[in-house]
Amino acid sequence: MGTYQKQVDDLRVNYCNKIEEWFEFVKEVEFSNPFVVYITEENSYDDSSVKASHIVKTIVDGKYLTGEVMGSEFDDLSIYDLEDINEVAYILDTVTSRQYKVLETN
Repeated sequence: MGTYQKQVDDLRVNYCNKIEEWFEFVKEVEFSNPFVVYITEENSYDDSSVKASHIVKTIVDGKYLTGEVMGSEFDDLSIYDLEDINEVAYILDTVTSRQYKVLETN
């Protein structure tokens, strides 16, 4: 891993930590505008990998994203598993500007 790649990864984790801290007293929120994140998954037809789009609607415990992927629901995608720092930065920006509705508090 190159020097800059390590710095970007450290910053991505730092952003994830800030998101988690933001929701210390909130259990679940629904984002005002659902958004898409992409996760690398193995292709079931061969040994290649694909980027699967996940439509994110809520975040639980400041860490787990929920929503839809290919018509099915998901509820266990950790923000720490997001590969793109831009996606994490977008979530941080969205939560710090309070673009969500609280569904449940701790």
